[in-house]
This record gives sequence, structure tokens and C-alpha cells, in this order.
Amino acid sequence: MATAILVAACLTAVPAAAAVWWLRRTLVLVRVDGPSMAPTLVDGDRVLARRIGPGRARRGRLVLLAPPAEPGAVRPTDPGRLWLVKRLRATAGDPVPAEFAGLPAFGGVRTVPAHHVLVVGDNPDESYDSRQEGFVPQSRLRAVVVRRIDMGGTGDA
Repeated sequence: MATAILVAACLTAVPAAAAVWWLRRTLVLVRVDGPSMAPTLVDGDRVLARRIGPGRARRGRLVLLAPPAEPGAVRPTDPGRLWLVKRLRATAGDPVPAEFAGLPAFGGVRTVPAHHVLVVGDNPDESYDSRQEGFVPQSRLRAVVVRRIDMGGTGDA
């Protein structure tokens, strides 16, 4: 009897642990910090995102990306814990949108180079994005936002 219970426990625990491991490797819950994506996302919103490899996001989607590593750029105090939330505006091979073509960050380039993307915040006055940084390496893309999560607790009881 004890052996049967032990076997049943193992048969339940192992798949459950595998499912938890898979979910943690695939999905990430992120808290939005700052106004760069307003009005779409505001400070304090939480989003569920699916981790992706480089080149797997589609134009128009909200993406999470690693912050820039260049000296003097905006950098987190804990680089392993901060991702930027931006909208993917153009991918490799797409024409540079007309409103960006004259910006110094693009140097007259008319097509997004291979292995690069163009990202923007929905609130241009409060966003550090491709308008200042130029083309972003695809390797910085980490996840695609799947949905905003309502954490509750803000309404009347």
C-alpha cells in the first residue's frame, strides 16, 4: 500500500514539476514601470509575455527587450531584472517609416538592416526608443506581450 502511494505521488509530482518548469521558461509576468507606453499600458500595469527567440515577433506587437548596453545609454541598476516594453514598429527588411527617416539615429538608411528592428513607445514624449537609439539588434528581443493582467484590488470591495 505504501509503495502504491509513493508511486502515485511520483507520477503526480514529476509531471507537475515539469509543467511548472516549462511555464517558467515560456511565460513571464512583468510589471510596467513608467509612462513610455501610455495610454496602452500605464505605470503599475502587469502583462503576461511569452518568451521568444530573435526574429520571432511581428510588426505592431508589444515586445519586451533587454536594455541597451552602450555606455551612456539608459541602463538598469540590475540588468538581469529590467526589460523595456515597446511596440515593434519595423523588422529587418522593412522600409524605415517616413516619420523616422530624417532622424539622426538612422543616418539616412531607408531599410531596416538584417538582424535589427525598430521599436517605439506609444508615448513619444516619455519614451527612450529607436527615435533616439536607432536600430535595435534582434538579439535584444526577449518576449512578446500576450495580454494585460488585471491583478484586482483597486476596485470597491
